[in-house]
Amino acid sequence: MSSLADTIAALKAVAETQAEAIAQLKANLAPRQGFEAIARFSPQEEIVLATILRFEMATFEQIYQGLYAGRYGRDTPDNSIVKVHVCRIRHKLSPHGIAIESWYGRGYRMAPEHKSTLRALIDRASTPLRDEGTD
Repeated sequence: MSSLADTIAALKAVAETQAEAIAQLKANLAPRQGFEAIARFSPQEEIVLATILRFEMATFEQIYQGLYAGRYGRDTPDNSIVKVHVCRIRHKLSPHGIAIESWYGRGYRMAPEHKSTLRALIDRASTPLRDEGTD
């Protein structure tokens, strides 16, 4: 009887992992976030930044899975690439006063006020300017 319970628990764990992978894929296939209004981000940097924005604490695994879901075992880069992307994103966000924090052993996070600033920059850039002479 306990083997049935163990099997059910294992299947639930797999289902949770697959649900997260599906969420990452949907996020990756979604239209661009408007980050180009702030700086020129590579597609990989956009994925990393979108992942950090979406979670209170974006784990290394969530970011790596977002970048390379479906490529496991097939020519995937060393996992230090996540640190490289975060470093580049930090450099591009710093002129706007936006920071990404590293939490050793946990992942990366952006303070709520920095997320708000980033979203405001995106919204401002995506709002069309009105022509004052046409009213």
